[in-house]
Amino acid sequence: MKKLEVNTIKMFLREPVVEFNRPDGGRSIKTISLLDDEEKDLTKDVVITRLLPKLYSNTDKVIRKSNKEESFADKLNRIISQREYMSSKQIAVKAGMTVRYLDMLRSGDRDNPTLKTIKKLAEVLECDIAELV
Repeated sequence: MKKLEVNTIKMFLREPVVEFNRPDGGRSIKTISLLDDEEKDLTKDVVITRLLPKLYSNTDKVIRKSNKEESFADKLNRIISQREYMSSKQIAVKAGMTVRYLDMLRSGDRDNPTLKTIKKLAEVLECDIAELV
């Protein structure tokens, strides 16, 4: 098990970057896309336990991480459902893909889109890439 501690999470060139404090006193900086599973879990824990309470300033409210892993299709459908003003056709056209491919992503038939596709979808849906991955 790594003995890392998240120092900061910032946006750099439109991608989230995490700075870790290492046990040897040094620091590691990685983009979200390069984190291994353990580092992702650590990052999620920091966002949920340290950043969200600061944003909402609810010191008495307990915020817990869900153990359920959400698939790409689940995340995509959740975000699209919050954008009621956009149809699937509008999203697909703006993202530069066919409606059929978008439907395959939403149904889970295609579950490993390229980073370019994820970036386009995030831009069209006005959300962070981290929300989709």
